Amino acid sequence: MSGVRGLVFTLALLFWIPLICPAATPPTANVVPPTPTEVKVGLYMVDLYDLSIKDESFVADFYLWMTWRGDFNPEHFEFMNGEMQAKENPDIKKKDGLNYICWRCRGKFRTSLDFRNYPRDQQVLKIEIEDAFHDIKQLVYTFEKTAKLEPYPISITGFRMSEPQQYEVVTMEYKTDYGNPFRAPGENAKYSRMRIEIPIEHVAAGRTYLKLFLPVFLSVMIAFLTFLIEPIDLDPRFGVGVAAIFGAVSSMLVANASIPDTPYFSLSDKIHLTSLLFIFASIFLSCVVLKVYKLKGKKLAGRIDLVTGSTLVASYLIFMAIISIDL
Repeated sequence: MSGVRGLVFTLALLFWIPLICPAATPPTANVVPPTPTEVKVGLYMVDLYDLSIKDESFVADFYLWMTWRGDFNPEHFEFMNGEMQAKENPDIKKKDGLNYICWRCRGKFRTSLDFRNYPRDQQVLKIEIEDAFHDIKQLVYTFEKTAKLEPYPISITGFRMSEPQQYEVVTMEYKTDYGNPFRAPGENAKYSRMRIEIPIEHVAAGRTYLKLFLPVFLSVMIAFLTFLIEPIDLDPRFGVGVAAIFGAVSSMLVANASIPDTPYFSLSDKIHLTSLLFIFASIFLSCVVLKVYKLKGKKLAGRIDLVTGSTLVASYLIFMAIISIDL
């Protein structure tokens, strides 16, 4: 009887001890944060049009596609430098865990243009894409680095693509947490951004250059005609110089009306300001020649006219060549 009691007691101990004294749990391993989903982006440009030099904006019509793996939705993206006008005809495919989607998109975009050499310039139009919801901990953009790209025709009058489009992925850090209580204290929001750069250039830069600056060149040449007029003929001699100033100023206003105000001197500014200085120099030298004419006579004044006129013409041509080719 005592043996049965001992067996029952032993079984009771085996049942209750694990409940009273649970086994020690092993130490928790370091939790590895999940890796962000890699989303590969591609773009095929259908057309570029409505380029506004003054507003630094353009319209782009293109196909945009994304590929990624896993249960993830990268479809809620934003154009960070423009407004989406259309996002239609999604082509969705999925196979063996690989997801694919392609849209026909159209939008108006803003881009910073460089007018230092306008109109002999090369510009870069940009389209910047960023996910609206997922930060860099959840999504990272990539692109196909081995893809074969070629320049394509565009509908921007006077321009063409100079090189194939270029892709760049950057990390954008914003000096805010957007009030997200789930971010660590002091942590700024960071997002992956895809930047597509489309280089363009003028088709006939030489012809555009001549059409834009021919009026000011003619104004300077007219000013130099003062050296062919007798110094004593005051009205025609000084009247030509004053008319040349008005012509150069008018040309400058017309040329700069097509581009926005810039914090630097553009090619147009350099050409027009230099031209105004040479016109002023021709008027100043006319005053000197008139003074010499009255004090020393016609012969010496004629020599000064010849030397100073030839020097000014040669100097002006040299200055224009230096400015135009941006030495």
